[in-house]
Amino acid sequence: MRTVLVFSAVALSLGAIATAVALPGSAAARSRPTAHAAIVGGSTAPSGTWPWLAYIDDNDGPGADYNCTGTVVAPKLVLTAAHCAEDVPSGTIDNVANFTVVTGSLDKTNTSLAQVSGVSAIIPHATTVESSPAGVTIIGDAALLVLAKPTTATAIPLADSTDLALLAPGTPAFFAGWGLQSGTNDSSHPNTLQYAPTVMQNPNTCTIYKSTFDSQAQLCARDSPWTSTCGGDSGGPLVAETTASQWIEIGVTSTVGPDCDPTYPQYFTRVDYISGWVEACIADIAACDPALAPAVTTAAPTPIPTPASTPASNAAPPPAVIAAPSPPAAPFAGNYAGRSSQHRGRVGLTVTAGAIIDLRLKFNLACDHRERGPLDQTYARRVPVTLTKGVWGFSADYRNAAGWYFSVSGDFSPTGTATGRLAIRTENAACRSGAVDWSATIG
Repeated sequence: MRTVLVFSAVALSLGAIATAVALPGSAAARSRPTAHAAIVGGSTAPSGTWPWLAYIDDNDGPGADYNCTGTVVAPKLVLTAAHCAEDVPSGTIDNVANFTVVTGSLDKTNTSLAQVSGVSAIIPHATTVESSPAGVTIIGDAALLVLAKPTTATAIPLADSTDLALLAPGTPAFFAGWGLQSGTNDSSHPNTLQYAPTVMQNPNTCTIYKSTFDSQAQLCARDSPWTSTCGGDSGGPLVAETTASQWIEIGVTSTVGPDCDPTYPQYFTRVDYISGWVEACIADIAACDPALAPAVTTAAPTPIPTPASTPASNAAPPPAVIAAPSPPAAPFAGNYAGRSSQHRGRVGLTVTAGAIIDLRLKFNLACDHRERGPLDQTYARRVPVTLTKGVWGFSADYRNAAGWYFSVSGDFSPTGTATGRLAIRTENAACRSGAVDWSATIG
């Protein structure tokens, strides 16, 4: 069954999101690559949240009714996964007459609120299918559904190249959808949208579980062992909050682990990889639809004429030899101390050669609109410091004895400072810190 996801466009703080917002998964159908996506371990989305979500039904007849999730990106366009709308390996697009899309309601059965539309066209993104013993990967797993009737639902903002900070390991995110609530129960589809928190993972972690992972086109996230997308969440959004308190879609649910096991990462198509294509289709749907767009003939480029001989005085100089930059020096070893953006928030690190051996946090939690703290937590296990794209940094995701979840990441500068983000929540997400920036300096 295909994956489906959904989220809300209302700007909310992470502290409030537990009581006000929802977020996305993966799928399988017919001869399509096996994938699953639905919210496992999620919560029911409260009224007024996730306004951009769309429920997608592709009913091919008895025993062939497939469900996905999507997001409204324009009044007549819904973004979803390619495998929700075509048989990707063969390129065969599904019959548009079989599609029904529901927008404007978190309860897909609420006929008084829901806006129901058919689909007049399907515009698939160019995809590549890669197989390995770890499973199938669809690079560019995205498609646009053209609605027969425009919706008044809010369109979700899409991530672009200016939003790369939201993809960093350790960043909190959310997904949502109407997918299965149990990967082993095909009857566990909810009527009301479900959402759950997750955490962005390092590309190295993504590759461990899926050797065909492509960091230029894909993301992975995990909230082990609590939450996962599942069957029916495919095409739904992975969302994160910007520093301007705006929620944007950073990923499209593509695939998950076996039986939607939360200990495995969930994989998403990077929205910044496809956002240019989506924006072009929003600007001109007809030009994006292969069935409507005129054929384009590309002439062979005219070769640059080359003279039989070039006088030495006019000969171009050889290109300059540019030396490869030297890698930055490893972080200074010693104790770093600093503070976070929270009131009375503090951060401390003890760094040795190649690792952090002591991570000290003082933080506040928002619990039902009440602040709790400051609280202290020390993590004394070894956290590797690694060089990624020319920057030394670390990412630590762990739980304490009480079951609270901690996500801390940071980068080091050559001048002896460190900056990063942290996020903390109690078991069952009763209390949260939200996304918190921090900085520290070596003593």
